[in-house]
This record gives sequence, C-alpha cells and structure tokens, in this order.
Amino acid sequence: MRILIHALGVSMGGAKRHLTNLLKTLAVDSRGHSFVVFGRESVLPQSATSLENAAFEFVKFSDAGSGFSLGRLKTDVFDTPRFAKQHACDVIVSLTNNGPIFSPVPHVVFQRNALLFAPEYLADLPRSQQHKMKMQRRLAVETMKRARVIVTPSRSMADLVKTDCPEVAGKQFQVLYHGSSVAALNEPLSEKVAVLFERPGPKLLYPTHGAIHKGFDDLLRLLVELKKQLDFTLYTTLGEESADVLESVRSQAKELGLERNLVFTGQIPQGQMGGLYRRCDAMIYPSLLESFGYSMVEAMGCGLPIVAADTAVNREICGAAAKYYAAIDAVAGARSLLAALEKEENQRLKAEAPAQLSALNCSWDAYRESFLKLIEAVA
Repeated sequence: MRILIHALGVSMGGAKRHLTNLLKTLAVDSRGHSFVVFGRESVLPQSATSLENAAFEFVKFSDAGSGFSLGRLKTDVFDTPRFAKQHACDVIVSLTNNGPIFSPVPHVVFQRNALLFAPEYLADLPRSQQHKMKMQRRLAVETMKRARVIVTPSRSMADLVKTDCPEVAGKQFQVLYHGSSVAALNEPLSEKVAVLFERPGPKLLYPTHGAIHKGFDDLLRLLVELKKQLDFTLYTTLGEESADVLESVRSQAKELGLERNLVFTGQIPQGQMGGLYRRCDAMIYPSLLESFGYSMVEAMGCGLPIVAADTAVNREICGAAAKYYAAIDAVAGARSLLAALEKEENQRLKAEAPAQLSALNCSWDAYRESFLKLIEAVA
C-alpha cells in the first residue's frame, strides 16, 4: 500500500516525539508499504536515507505555512486529497486532529489535543485564542464525521471526544497507546543542567511546557503547603518557549515565597530526559487535561515514583504505580507527596511500575504492529 501521512500540525513536544519515533519504527519494518509524509521543514528528516529505508518520500512545507491559517486550510481540504488521488495513495493518515474533510480514499484521523474538547478550559483562553481554537475544533469535528477511524492515545481521550462531540460518538474509535523507549533516554545530561542538581534535600520533578491546563496554579498552592513540612527543590522543564507562562509562574512563586524552591531547566533534549528522572525522588504531575501523558510512562520506566492529579487519564496510564490527589486540594497533594517520599511507599510505587508498563504494552515495536494492522484493515 501507499500511505499518505499528514503531519503538518507536528511542531514540538509530544507530537514531534510521536512522529519522529513512528517514522523510525516504520523504517525497521514497513511490511512492504510505502509512505509519503507531509510535514514541516524543521521537523522532517533531511532525507529518506537518514532512516535507512527507501519506503519514505518527504513532502516538506514551510513552518510559516503549516500553522493554523487559510493556507493550511487549503492544504488540508483541497491539496491533500488531490495529491492522494494523483499519486495513487491508498490511505490518508492525519496525525494531528485535522486533515481533509472529504477524502477520495479511506481516512484515519488521530485526535490528540484534549484542549479542543474541554469547553471549561477554552473559556479561560484570551478571546483571540478562543476564536482560533473553536475554529480548529469545528474542523476537527467535520474531519472526524467523515473519517473511517478516529484514533486516540487513551480511552479517556476517546470518552472526552465522544462526550463533547455526540455527533461522532457512533464512529469507529481505536485506542493506540503511544510508544515509548526508556533505552532512548540514556544520553548524558548536559553539565549545565546536571550542576543544578547539586542541592541538598528531596528533589521533585515536573516535566512539562506552558499551557493553561498544566495545573501550575494548583501546583504552587500545593508547594506552599509542602514547604511547611519539607525543604525541597522542584525542577521543571518549563522554559522560554512558553515565555508568558514562565513569567507568570516565576512571579507567583516569588509572591508565595517559593522562589528558592523552584529550578527552571528549560526544555531538555529527549535523549537526556532519563538524567532528570533518575536524579529526582518523585515526580509531581498536576496536569488537569491530557490525551496521554508521555512523562508518566517515562517516569515509570525510569523507576521514578509519581504523584498525580486524580484525573481519568492519569489513572488509566499509571494505574497502581502512582498516588493520586484531588487537584484543587493543596493539603491533600502535599500529604500525598510526603507519603511518596517515605521509603516504604516509595518502594511500593516503584514495584508497581513494571506491571503497569506491561499492561500498557507501549513499546514502539508493539505500536508499529498496531498502527500497520489498523491501516491495513481500513484500506
């Protein structure tokens, strides 16, 4: 088969991690299929030979023309289906929420932006962003209504979409847990970052980027309560890529007397993330809205105990390998963190992780097989 992978929405974070590793694992075994990949110049490999596989053809778009715009809408709605027809593609796979609304071949769309389907969070965005997100949501719904299969990275994400968009609740949904590889996280941590860990006391970690649903307000209230009982350092990968959120968090931390307790590492290359997980004593995950949660899977793989906000997706991904607390209850959150740092509970959480990871079965080899099986079934 000839498969068109539409990945213009991939720019950073989990979406880039997913695409990069998907292409790598398909290069290992493409099962005789060939792939045409639409993507941004800054994201796609320089050539198919860099994947040591001739099964790929890359069609690169400028980053400026790949974001949400009239030009991107034209690419999605008109150019993509025309390309698929002219180049004899058998299936279109759209990896990031939107794609062609009408397709001449079976279309599989991946829904991975939970914010699009959470009105309570959309309402908190600035008016200009609200308008943009509502447009994206409308296009996502119209895409899903005509797609053959809707793929989500968790059952919780599928439930969120079905609840918010009853017009697609009867469509075929497929859950594919994202692939993960702890072995890929073993690059040495840069000296510039490693030196930041030369501090006494318990070390906590929150790997994230800035967004309204990442729970920073609740987290800071939790840390105020925690500081009453413990001298700690919280490391977070929040950085200049989210300048407004970074400045807000720094300002609030200073007002709350937490300035000395927070260290902002900035974004860390994915291969070095294992160095963060292994230098910390527990991971706090206050995010209130996720479609999957890569960091939780990676933390479990690196043996780092997790304390997470009590949400459906966090429980689905972590199972018994995390302690949960009501996100708005700062006292309960602090209590959960203190418990997770105690030797007996710390060891229990570490011991639960392998079984949970086995249940998720989210190796990239397993992901490749599920991905190809799905595509072959719809063609």
